Amino acid sequence: MSISKSISLLFIYLVLATSAWGQGGFSEQISRDRDRASSLSALEKSAKKSLDEGDYATAMHRYLKVMELDSLQERALRGYGEAAVKSAAFEKAEWAYKRLVNNKINEGPGRAPSLLLADVEYRLGKYAEAKEMYQRFLADDKNVINGELMETIQTNMDNCDWALGMLPSNLLKTPLMLLDTPTINTISSEYSPYLKGDTLYFSSGRFTLEHDRHNPQRNQIKIMSAVQHDGVFSVSPIEINEPSLHTAHLTFNEKNNRAYYCECKYVGNTEIRCELFRRALLPDNVWGPAQKLPEYINLPEYTTTEPSIGRAPESNEEVLYFVSDRPEGLGKRDIWYSKIVGDSLTPPINLKEINTKEEDVTPFYHSGTGTLYFSTDGRQTMGGFDIYQSKGAPGKTWSTPEHMRTPLNSGANDVFFSMSRNGQSVFMASNRRGSQNNSEEACCYDLFKADLQTPKMIALAFNKETKDSLRFSTMRLIELSPEGVVLYDKKISVEGPNYAFDLQPDRKYMIIGEKDHFLPDTMRFSTPKVIWNDVMVMKLEPAPIHVNLIVTVLDKETKKPITGVTSLYYDYGASMPIPDKVTVPTQSNTNQSGNTFEYTLEFDKHYKVAASKIGYTTDSSFVSTLGLKGNTTIRDTLYINRGVNLKAYTTDFLTKDTLYGVTYRLIDLTAQHQKDTFVSPKDKNYGSVLSLERRYRIIAEKTDYLPDSVDITTLNLPKIEFQTIARELRLRPLSIEKYLPILLYFDNDEPDKRTLARTTKREYRVTYVDYIRQKEDFISKFTEGMSGAELKQSSDSIDYFFEHQVRGGWDHLMAFSEVLYDMMGRGDTIEITLKGYASPRAGTAYNLNLTDRRVSSVYNHFDQFDGGIYKKFVDSKQLIFIREPNGESKSPKNVSSDIKDKRKSIYDVSASRERRLEIIGVRTNGRQIIVPK
Repeated sequence: MSISKSISLLFIYLVLATSAWGQGGFSEQISRDRDRASSLSALEKSAKKSLDEGDYATAMHRYLKVMELDSLQERALRGYGEAAVKSAAFEKAEWAYKRLVNNKINEGPGRAPSLLLADVEYRLGKYAEAKEMYQRFLADDKNVINGELMETIQTNMDNCDWALGMLPSNLLKTPLMLLDTPTINTISSEYSPYLKGDTLYFSSGRFTLEHDRHNPQRNQIKIMSAVQHDGVFSVSPIEINEPSLHTAHLTFNEKNNRAYYCECKYVGNTEIRCELFRRALLPDNVWGPAQKLPEYINLPEYTTTEPSIGRAPESNEEVLYFVSDRPEGLGKRDIWYSKIVGDSLTPPINLKEINTKEEDVTPFYHSGTGTLYFSTDGRQTMGGFDIYQSKGAPGKTWSTPEHMRTPLNSGANDVFFSMSRNGQSVFMASNRRGSQNNSEEACCYDLFKADLQTPKMIALAFNKETKDSLRFSTMRLIELSPEGVVLYDKKISVEGPNYAFDLQPDRKYMIIGEKDHFLPDTMRFSTPKVIWNDVMVMKLEPAPIHVNLIVTVLDKETKKPITGVTSLYYDYGASMPIPDKVTVPTQSNTNQSGNTFEYTLEFDKHYKVAASKIGYTTDSSFVSTLGLKGNTTIRDTLYINRGVNLKAYTTDFLTKDTLYGVTYRLIDLTAQHQKDTFVSPKDKNYGSVLSLERRYRIIAEKTDYLPDSVDITTLNLPKIEFQTIARELRLRPLSIEKYLPILLYFDNDEPDKRTLARTTKREYRVTYVDYIRQKEDFISKFTEGMSGAELKQSSDSIDYFFEHQVRGGWDHLMAFSEVLYDMMGRGDTIEITLKGYASPRAGTAYNLNLTDRRVSSVYNHFDQFDGGIYKKFVDSKQLIFIREPNGESKSPKNVSSDIKDKRKSIYDVSASRERRLEIIGVRTNGRQIIVPK
């Protein structure tokens, strides 16, 4: 223990978390004349009672009253000194004990005044005077000194020598200064500082507990927020303070979306017992409801307080550190921790590597550096609670706790050390001498702040081979301490190769530069023993790891090397290639003298290599470097063999024009897989090489066209060179304008001869077949009696009419009937007008009915086509037919109407052209279509 066991350290409980009486200030307390004792004896008894009850202000006040009557009464001086020590008013205790020592008053029970004075001077930081007084006590033969007391005195004397020889810390860039007063530091205690962004949260005992029956009313602790504007702090209580309880020790998780804090209440007159709570911090700084932590954290009948949240570097787990006096600890109050797993907490574990048999309190874990800061009186101290630091994490090695030295530590209590997330500023609470809180002596805590020195190191990362800078690499800074290797900091580059680290003086470090698919580079170095001004620069050069691909091409049948092969190399990047998507080779190489190809690949990517040669089939292989780590050589063999050249081209079904921009897909039906995909550029058709003894299907596709396909077989073909198979594919356009108008022609008085019916059950296909078969009969009857040039011209005219117009109309109708279904399937709404015409051979009324039957026959075609596939569209009015019978009213005047002249009125091409039906699309999706004449 760092001070004499005769000094009770109960004050730290009383001032920080388990009492509030002293937070009101002694000046106010002493000014109250609360005693009206009838005698010196009664006054002394009342003072002793107040001392025993922990009401130290009243006890000191009453002991002073006693000394007004008897200035050297030993019991009063001892009682006054004890009450002053327990309230951290060490200068007043020094005054009382000096009166005992200087006047050689030492008749009553208790410790010798010289020892009491030595302990108090030690607490005041008067180390030379304290050591002299310890030596004076040891030299007095009247004093009884046992082994335990001797050990304690010797420890305190050693601590005095240690404190006198201590060099100030060189970590501070600015002096340790009191924070703004009186808006932050008041006559009460302020402590537990925590900086979140631009807001400083702290706990303050400046409030009076409402409706408190205790006389006088006791103080209440609340959490405050301080925001600085133009150099002035605006301070106010936050929303989560409970009106009838103490609320203190606010801390946040790494994401700043959840806060942990304490709610405490009086147990008896002075003792305070605390429990941990948490709340979510919602958007717009709205607090969620309070959630009390589980009972295994808040152990009943014990205090649980001073939370801190931290996450060790290279760990995804946040840890809750807290202080408790629960059983199974190492000392009086210990630091415990519990891992935060989602919304749950693991059972708490004692931090045995840090705790002592005395008091270990006020933990703060700085995630950026993986350092735990805490205060203790169980290690070597300068008099009271001193701040220590240790690097590590739960479940890993903790470095030996290191004293933070002056001015962060003093002979007073130095507690609640915290650091900004960027590591540039520190905050703490202390009741050291000289605090500007207007309170009596050192009873109360004030907040202090200092900026830290930040000696810098810049680590640079370069590719060892190319000397290019390495982006997205990682630097790990390791501290090499006597206790072992501890991760000091870790940084990942997003843009450039520069990594800035804050270092500490007089340390040994190792910097490791790493990047996926590179060999790490490492440098060891030591820092100077004092803070340095220049930036240290470390240049690391990780060496790249390579993946090599070697492809060999062999004849599939003979297994012998093939020269003159072209290798196509595809780099698909990090994503697998999309099936059937056409890709352009990244490289194309031809090896005229050998049969191997070598490529350097990158990690975590996908590749394809294809080998081809004119007159040979093509073989390909997919290669992935996903998951590979070290230097690797991938070897692959491709097999090609003689085959059959395939040439394919595509035409428009209607115009017969050659189409480009067509996607060709070649399917190997024998192996049941797609062999190739190709999009034809302008003026280039598709070509490939087919294997023998296989079956294939080639499919041609183009936007706004129905696809077409052709099956090809190479079964039983001879194995000779330069065989070629050529195929034409014809695509039907998916645009109604391309088909219209469709002209369909009828035989005379068809369908259904010699009737006045306006409808027919026959569909156009039957009428067309009968009509097309009569071509030779029409030629014979129309050319009867002709010869020479007239005969040939008339025969050719009728032949052309039947083959190009009658048959062409039928072909257009069938093509249109097929693509119409696809148009319907994609949601088009189409109105189709069926216009019927007749030659003027019959009467007007008859012809009107006849053209109506012709419209009916074509309508029947659509109604019955392919098993009635259009019925549902007609029923839903997605497909609408408009019927227009026209009779012969629109026939040209040169068409014969002479019923007796069959040659002119029936077999003449002019008359034949009038016996027709026109299919005209009027609207598509509400858009009027202009049908070409």
